[in-house]
Amino acid sequence: LAFPALHGLYGEDVTVQGLLTLAGIPYVGCGVLSSAVSMDKLYTKLIVDTLVIRQAAYVPVMRHELSDMEGALAKVEQKLSYPVFVKPANAGSSKGVSKANGREELETALLEAAKHDRKILVEETIVGREIVSSGAVRNYGEIEFYQTRVSATTTVKSMPKGTYTMKVQAFQRPGSYTDVYNDYKSGKDNVTVNIWLQSTSLGSKAIKNIMAERSVSSLHSSDKKMADGSYIPNDMASAAAHFAKGAYDNEVTAYISAAGNLSLYLRGENETGSSWTCFDNFRLYYYGPLTLDEITAVKEVGLSKDKKADNAVYNLSGQFVGTDLRSLPAGVYIQNHKAVKVD
Repeated sequence: LAFPALHGLYGEDVTVQGLLTLAGIPYVGCGVLSSAVSMDKLYTKLIVDTLVIRQAAYVPVMRHELSDMEGALAKVEQKLSYPVFVKPANAGSSKGVSKANGREELETALLEAAKHDRKILVEETIVGREIVSSGAVRNYGEIEFYQTRVSATTTVKSMPKGTYTMKVQAFQRPGSYTDVYNDYKSGKDNVTVNIWLQSTSLGSKAIKNIMAERSVSSLHSSDKKMADGSYIPNDMASAAAHFAKGAYDNEVTAYISAAGNLSLYLRGENETGSSWTCFDNFRLYYYGPLTLDEITAVKEVGLSKDKKADNAVYNLSGQFVGTDLRSLPAGVYIQNHKAVKVD
């Protein structure tokens, strides 16, 4: 019994399946017909069309059509609006795939896809929510978004008004490893994912760049070693190792003026080449009904110049109230830079 564990061309495209069939060797997975049809994205689209199943609008382009590039571009533009995704019809899931935001990028994308197959598929962009989590399979609890818009929201019901702080371990790699390394070293953060409570009008903060808390030593076997000798996460397993060390913690604080449901957000753009966002461990802290100003306010209190004796006593507002604690009413006072309770 054979277990085909091959990906892409010559692995999922009926080549191996056909060989095993001819050799009379039983195997697991898709058979000859389903492998052939599923590998060819264009044939898959045509079959889905005949079954009247909704799918992304598409335009097929053949390699020979690129000799008249203006005609090929016009063919796509007559049916689809930018941005579009361009991919070879027969290749691995990410081989030769590009996103084109305009005519110039479309031309480049078509030429790239043509390197991998004579049939090219151009599809419309569908904006939706995509969450990829390996927690159920690999026992890691993080959620990751790869080359797609980040949108994660959770709502806590029946919360009192007051000041809250949300914390979450999260990072974004806004591009390829090489680009992120070079940009970060030159002072460009480029992070496009933010966190906030209830509304961005209450304040939002960008999550940390993957380079911001890189490790001086490897925390996991799959860590990526950077040019300066530091290490950053390279997959969900290594991200879990960095999170376990307390890395990439982010927080945002806001005053919620009315009781009710409280929403926590982590959202942003993540669609540039090789962009990767990973997060875990949401926490919510409540500081009571005080406002942000009341929590963070620091009052500067001046002391009377003629009353700075060592035994001078001040109330909690900074006012001089005497030198003899025994003569004062019950309360808390400051004397010699220490808090003193009078019963």
